[in-house]
Amino acid sequence: GIFKDKSKYQTLTRMSYCQCRLKLVFSSIFKQFGWKHVGLLLDRSDLFSLTVGKNLEYGLKEEDVLTFMRELDGNDEEDLDNYLQDASMYARVIILSVRGSLVRKFMLSAHRLGMTRGEFTFLDVEIFQSSYWGDHYWELGDED
Repeated sequence: GIFKDKSKYQTLTRMSYCQCRLKLVFSSIFKQFGWKHVGLLLDRSDLFSLTVGKNLEYGLKEEDVLTFMRELDGNDEEDLDNYLQDASMYARVIILSVRGSLVRKFMLSAHRLGMTRGEFTFLDVEIFQSSYWGDHYWELGDED
């Protein structure tokens, strides 16, 4: 991972999991299913999503499977359709490194675009179940 460089991060001490292992988890899934065209969408306005996303970007480039990467500002009311349409030109597997509320919005957008019929696979990074990280629940009791 990007934090292994002790000349750059001399004072960094880890007290829990290592995000560098995420690359191994995703890589093993990709190998199992033969997936080679992977896209990554990451929210630069959320520190956790940005850190996880940058680690995945670094690791998946090493594995030579990352074919698309785009950063977004999750605080903006941007049209998520554009991000998904751009990703769909380069990738069939899309990793969402975004806060929980955005995962739901992306998936609703993907459904509207016809991307939930099996041609695309969406993966979300939820390391800990906690409202602190954002709820990653699909059903919110609304019409969507």
